[in-house]
Formats: sequence, structure tokens, C-alpha cells
Amino acid sequence: MKYFLLLILTTLIVLSGCSKLINENAKENSEDSIGVEKPMEYISNHFLDQAILRLGIIDSGSREMETNVHTVQDKYNLLGICSARNVSNTFDESEVVFQEVYDEMKSAIDSIQVKIETEDGAVLDLSNADSGYLNGIDFYKNDFISLVDCVNTEDKSRGVWKVGDWRWPAGTIRYRFNEGLSDEKKQSIKKAMATWEDSTGKLDFEEIEDTWYNALGWITGTNYHVVISDKSFDDRGGQSTLGYGPWKFIDLTSYSNRTILHELGHTIGLYHEHQRYDRDKYIDVNWNNIVEDQFLNPRRSTNFGLIPRDNVIKLYLVVNIDLWFYRYHWEGWVELARWENSRVTSTYDYNSIMHYSSYFTGLSKDSSTWSLRKKTTGGSRYSLGGSKLTDLDIQAVKRMY
Repeated sequence: MKYFLLLILTTLIVLSGCSKLINENAKENSEDSIGVEKPMEYISNHFLDQAILRLGIIDSGSREMETNVHTVQDKYNLLGICSARNVSNTFDESEVVFQEVYDEMKSAIDSIQVKIETEDGAVLDLSNADSGYLNGIDFYKNDFISLVDCVNTEDKSRGVWKVGDWRWPAGTIRYRFNEGLSDEKKQSIKKAMATWEDSTGKLDFEEIEDTWYNALGWITGTNYHVVISDKSFDDRGGQSTLGYGPWKFIDLTSYSNRTILHELGHTIGLYHEHQRYDRDKYIDVNWNNIVEDQFLNPRRSTNFGLIPRDNVIKLYLVVNIDLWFYRYHWEGWVELARWENSRVTSTYDYNSIMHYSSYFTGLSKDSSTWSLRKKTTGGSRYSLGGSKLTDLDIQAVKRMY
């Protein structure tokens, strides 16, 4: 009897090990078959599925998701419908789940290794950062990971990512205030928004609620809007992404009207005026007074590097993902083909809200020493960058929209 029981126990252990091996193999095969050539989409899918599972949303629609019939957008919309109707959970309980899943996805994204090298050898390592910038425009880490999605979808052979049109549809810019912004700061931001709206007649800033549902939509790339955050404690200065698309943000460290107008200009779709490809015809740059940034050379793709005339940025991208549910590696040359900035065809605007001043702070070694100045000798060579919108600023947006 003793030997018989031992035999049964041994058999169960072996079967358990085989079952585990079969399940692991099934998982690997499943991952290989579910669009793993699109890492950002795959990761978003995973975490939206987690939210659906935890909320106990079980109907014909959710069962179909197991066969990947539904897109990430379908899944996000389903979560919104079910939480709004209080299906299985109250709204507050849904928000708790959305926060949990958001935090878990944010942690997963933070662990992904992303490295970029430009044609001239400048290296940007985002392995321990959530954002970085090229040619003066900030990108969220997800943007670089999703480059692989776009490359594999549109042109695997050449590795070209065409960003397309960065104008907000119908000029409506949806935004969300992140927690930590005082009412006073919010009013300053809204005042600057009203200035852009009234001056151009082409824009409409639309506030959405600061909910975890909206936050989950932002990080999964299924709910396009701009997240505005207070970063007064951050010594990197203000940051903002360019135009329309997923993962857009504005980080503010100063709340002067000029600063907010400038950062909103990027959100609308405007580049820095002093980064035009023809910049050197009009102004001098005191490179000795410009601080080194993550590229270790201010002449390269920073807030002062020239934007290519064809608006194409070429870079070598390395993405290495090692998550508990997904592993993936991709590297190769990609091109960011951005839509033409029509403003470059206009007169150089020394007083543009998108132009840095001669004695700016933050990115200069000594703010009492000039960093930018006009080439012309007449008038004030050091009068650059205005505090309000110029006619050319307004015309640029009107042409754009």
C-alpha cells in the first residue's frame, strides 16, 4: 500500500510538471500569434484585458476578446460603457481598478529599454526616463516603442514611420489637468488658452475630467488628449509634445503668460522659430553659453539644433522588452517623416512667442550672457522672443488649421 501511494504521488508530480510545461508552451505560442510585431499595441491589449477581467465584465463581447476580434479601442470603449452603467461594479470601484492597471502599465513601460542614436552619433537612452526630445520636441517613451508598431505595419523593408498630420481634428484640443495644479494655476493656463482661441478663431480647448479611466485611455493610446502637469519641482524646465496624437503632455515649471502661451504653441503644432533650417541667416547662437543636455552637444538634436528642411529625422532605434508576460527585441533605422511646417516659408519672426529670448534661463550657463542675438546691427540685437502672440504666430496657426 505504501509503494502504491508513492507511485500515485510520483505520477501526479510528473503530470503537474508536464501540465506546467504545456501551459508555458501554449503561452509562448499564443504570444507569437498575437501581433507581437506591434509591441505597444500588444502591451496595451494586455492591460486593458486585465481591467476587463478584474471588473468581471463577462458577456458575448468580452468572450470574443479572447480571440482578438476586438481592437484596443473597442476594449477601452467597453470599459467606459460598463463603468458608466455600473455593471458589476460601482463607478468608484471601477476607478480603483483603472488606477491599479494604469500604475502597473506605467511600471511596465518604465522597465522597457529604449535607446536612440542619430545619424551624427548622438545617443539618447530612455531606459531610465519616461520622455525625451528630438529637435526641440518632446516625445513620451511610448512614442518610441510604437515606432516599431508603425514600421512593422506600414513598411517593414525601409523602416519609415510617417507621423502624418499633427493638427487637432477640427481644431479641438482636449486636455486634462493632472492632480497637483492649484485653481490659480489652472486659471492662468485657461487664460492663455483663451488668447490662442480668440486670436486665431480656429481653436477650441476642451477640458475633460481627471479620472483614472481617462488616464488609462491616455497611457494605452486609446483616448487622445493632453495631460497638463505641475513640475515646479523639476529643474529640467517646461516640456511639451508637438500637436495631435497619443501620449501628449505639457509639464509646466513656470506660470507666466508667456511661458504658457509658448508651451501651448507646441501643443497646437508649432516648432521653435529659432530652430528653422534657415535660422543661421538671421541670428547668432553663442554655443559656449548653452548647457549640454542628454545628447552632450547642444548643436545636435536639442532645443537649438536645426530642424531638417524636409522635416525628416533619421535615427537608429533599439527597443528591448523583458516583461513578465512579454519579451521582444527590435532594432533598426527609422525615419520620422513629419508634416511640413508651413511657417518656415514666412518671414523670420524675431518676436515670435515660439522664439527664445537672448538672455534665457534654464538652458544657458550664464543668464547674464547672451545666448541668441540678431545678425543685424541696426536696432537692438538682443531683442528676441516676445511676451504675446505676433501677427505671424496667428497667421501660422490660421494656415495650419
